[in-house]
Amino acid sequence: MLSAEEVRTEQKYEFKIGLILAQTGPWAEFGEAQSQAIKLALEDYPNKFSNIRFITEDSRGNGKDAVTAYNKLHSIDKVDLTFVWGVEPALAVAPLAEQNKTPLIVSAIVSSTARNRKYVIRTINYAEQQAQTILKYFRTKGIKKIAIIKAQMSFYDILIEGMKKNLHADESIEVIEDLLPTDNDFKRVVTKSKKMKFDMFGMFLSPTQILSFLKEAKIQKFDASFFGASPFQSHTLIKQAKGMMDNSIFFHNDVSQEFETKYIERFKNDIQIPWAANAYDFVTLSSELFNNLETKPTTEKILELYSQDRIHNGAGSSYHYVNSPTEGKFFEYPIVVKKIIGQNFQEVFRNAAFSE
Repeated sequence: MLSAEEVRTEQKYEFKIGLILAQTGPWAEFGEAQSQAIKLALEDYPNKFSNIRFITEDSRGNGKDAVTAYNKLHSIDKVDLTFVWGVEPALAVAPLAEQNKTPLIVSAIVSSTARNRKYVIRTINYAEQQAQTILKYFRTKGIKKIAIIKAQMSFYDILIEGMKKNLHADESIEVIEDLLPTDNDFKRVVTKSKKMKFDMFGMFLSPTQILSFLKEAKIQKFDASFFGASPFQSHTLIKQAKGMMDNSIFFHNDVSQEFETKYIERFKNDIQIPWAANAYDFVTLSSELFNNLETKPTTEKILELYSQDRIHNGAGSSYHYVNSPTEGKFFEYPIVVKKIIGQNFQEVFRNAAFSE
């Protein structure tokens, strides 16, 4: 018969993590990628998640539903920690977490969610670091005049703001069109773009819009050097583009070859895989920190465990914790620029030092 002390030692605390993801609505593919990554982590390391429970709520990618999800997770489910994806959901939930003194992990490039906040940590680099990376690469190629068409997404707004903030005097960015995410008729936009002079043409659009734009560009014989952000890192999208994305470049956090191979083999697609890799790193790190707790940790203890000063090797390459007085607390990864060649990606630039 076990002693009282032995019984206590064998019993572990069930650590509950609330996930606020875009499961439906226009950004559902982001939530699907992250959900698949979490499923893969549980399959890879079942023993590491024996005492961790995930409870998922749908934000639909907007702030209002994210707040509803947050309130439910804390008032009804009594989660220990909340993870939220997306700029708008994060902007809405971060002030609540700070007010309620509850730990919040944010998967979004907007630094203001964590800036001057004690209870918020972001899982990824902030937008200006991504902007600095692509501009550094452009300078190695003599690219100075940049044109961009974009969807009305805070994600893209923040990236472009970061790029404009870091331009040199002889460099320029012009946003040719600012489109609704549902716009898919690009005849006028392509006609307009053909008349302009630029060194590089940015497509800051949803995957569906990228395909629609390229289809029209082929019809009108619009030939340009294209670049984009994380949606470009998709074998699925490249295959659908039927060669129109050859030699295009994109910038984002890296995805390891090992994770990419394993993820595609398991789910038969790689749509939004950079965000899948980031979610995978978050849950695997959380399993290391919280799976074997004997008692409920304090908020301060949760934040302390995430804040350890060490290098992690993850699905998105190596990363480490940073506490910036100007940008808040976050995990910093190298950021890469890759070129699309056929059905493959070739790294052409890597940035791990973000100061100018």
